[in-house]
Amino acid sequence: MKNLFLTEIAKDYNADIKAVEFTPLKERVYGEVHPSKPDHSFMIFIDKEKMRCSKHILFVLFHEIGHVQLHFLDKWQPVDEIFKKKKEEEANRWAFKELGMIDNENRINSGSFLCYDCLHHILPLCEKSNIFVQK
Repeated sequence: MKNLFLTEIAKDYNADIKAVEFTPLKERVYGEVHPSKPDHSFMIFIDKEKMRCSKHILFVLFHEIGHVQLHFLDKWQPVDEIFKKKKEEEANRWAFKELGMIDNENRINSGSFLCYDCLHHILPLCEKSNIFVQK
C-alpha cells in the first residue's frame, strides 16, 4: 500500500524515488530500496508490522533514502559482507543526522539518547514509553 505522506518526504530528497509502500518483508528486514532499470527510479518498501513507533518508521524511511542519496545502489561497487556492513552503518548515520538525532561530529543530541539507542540496537523495550515491543 503506497503511503503518500512518506512518498512526498522521500521525493523531497530525491525526485527519482517514485513511491514508499508498506509491505511485509523478510525476517529481520525493516525496509528495502529497489532500483528500477528502465527509468532509473527507486521504490522504498517498509514493513509496517515490524515498526515500534513513528520514529522507527521515519528512521527506516531515512535510512533507505540514505542508500539512494549516498549512491549505494550503483552496480559497480563490490558486494561483500564487510562492504555491506559499512554501507548500512553509513546509511544509519545519514538517517540519524537527517532526523536531528546526531550532530556533524556524530555526537548524540541530548534529547535523543533514548530513541537513538533503541533505533540503533532495536531494543525490545522502549525506554521512552516503558512499552515492551514483541517483534
